[in-house]
Amino acid sequence: MLEREKRYFEWNRQSLLAEYPDKVVVIMGEGVVGVYDDKWTAFETETRDNHRPIGSFLVRRVTEEDESTVIISSLPRVRA
Repeated sequence: MLEREKRYFEWNRQSLLAEYPDKVVVIMGEGVVGVYDDKWTAFETETRDNHRPIGSFLVRRVTEEDESTVIISSLPRVRA
């Protein structure tokens, strides 16, 4: 899941570091579609405000070191 986005991040890590050091980027396909200060704001904004489907984008902090990746493919339905 999201292999294309993960590969884009790894292949472009150095240029992303130069442009977005210690920022959180949102990657869809082979491009950055958003830049944020924290992961939760990125996730919330991309799903709620930009209407991107869960599981269609990768959220990663741009650092030299690898960090764990959390992939949310869906949210549980809540009955009212």
